[in-house]
Amino acid sequence: MGSTIQGISRPYVGQNARSIDDVKQVTDKKPGDVTSPATPQLIRAWAFELTADGSSAVPPPPPNTPGRDPLVIELGQLEIGTRVELISLSDNPQAEFTSTCKSEIFELPLTGYDVGNRRGTIALNEDQMKEKGIAPGERFMLRQVDKDGNASEAIHVHLDPAGWANTTINEPTQGGGSQQVRGRQIDVAVGLLNLQGNATPGTIERVLGKSTTDTSAPKLVDSAVSISTEKLTRKEHETVKAYVAAMGTLIGGSNYEPAYIEQTLTANASWAQNPSYAPHYAVLKDLVADQTTWARLAAFAGQLAGNPNKTYIDWNGANAIAQKPEAPSLTVVKLNKALEPGVTVNIQNSRTGEVVSQLQGDQARAVSLLLQDVKHGDPIIMTYADRAGNAGSPYAFSFDETARDGKAKSNPLDIRLGGFGLKPKPTTPIV
Repeated sequence: MGSTIQGISRPYVGQNARSIDDVKQVTDKKPGDVTSPATPQLIRAWAFELTADGSSAVPPPPPNTPGRDPLVIELGQLEIGTRVELISLSDNPQAEFTSTCKSEIFELPLTGYDVGNRRGTIALNEDQMKEKGIAPGERFMLRQVDKDGNASEAIHVHLDPAGWANTTINEPTQGGGSQQVRGRQIDVAVGLLNLQGNATPGTIERVLGKSTTDTSAPKLVDSAVSISTEKLTRKEHETVKAYVAAMGTLIGGSNYEPAYIEQTLTANASWAQNPSYAPHYAVLKDLVADQTTWARLAAFAGQLAGNPNKTYIDWNGANAIAQKPEAPSLTVVKLNKALEPGVTVNIQNSRTGEVVSQLQGDQARAVSLLLQDVKHGDPIIMTYADRAGNAGSPYAFSFDETARDGKAKSNPLDIRLGGFGLKPKPTTPIV
């Protein structure tokens, strides 16, 4: 099954593209600036539609400059003279600020800069948004890069199409009537502001914008989806049961780090001489000393409890394991940069009917979903949708425990359905 990105586009072209080969190139022989800029602070990132001429806020009507921009991004902690670069996770969830993705790193020009507050404003009009392929609801990773190629840490940006709209707008309609829409007064910085002695000082332009709609479905990189099953050994199962009993007797049930357990055992060394406590003391002493086993049990218990970690053994997960009559197994579907952030993923095992769902958070680029009872050959169906309700194309695979990524080459969605009212094709009788 080949790797695909459904609907992938490359909208940023021409002078907007910025090759990563430009990074760290210094033109003179003197040492360049080696200090990375601060991580930008996202102030606002809004997509909107301009209201019709004659619109007014309710109440009161502010001054309005018609014909400004339907996209505004404002960044704090922006170092003057830097360029703003971005990669679109909506176009390619796998995108990174690396040489392998240099054709996907693009520059956005500043419209205005507030020197006093170190804030930069980026505004694009409707034609520029279409040219660059930017759409309401799009998600980016954004950073600033100085003239010597030093790059800041990247931040996540969601181009909000509606959440910022907190005012009612009276908008004229054709025929002389009016309609009320949700919107807001939007101030756009133009030029250099708060720079003493500036011959052409910047200004603030004010427009009325109304909320718009995110209509772009998320794209899935199917090669970034994998499925695997892990099973505890009988010995590991017994160790978890002994751990639960020992913790319940000596320390109590909670998510304790091994260092805390070790300190508690050291402070209560007399437990080793108590016939009732000695077996439990030995179990905990041996387990905290075995870092390999501890990490494996911590990862397993954490996944089972929906709390992946490798530092402590999740207490709820450990109890669930201990109550199993046999050593349990886990099947995990992993999406590693397979979707843009902010998408809810639903996984169904078509054989058992089990359905699990999980939201990939706004700052997350990976997600894992746990299935309880998966067998070799089970058809797995994945659906996903963003917060605006836009659903991507369904994806399905059959679990193959012998495959590297756990997926068979056949596609369960390649099914044959009979048409309504159609005569079936003649078949050869089965003898």
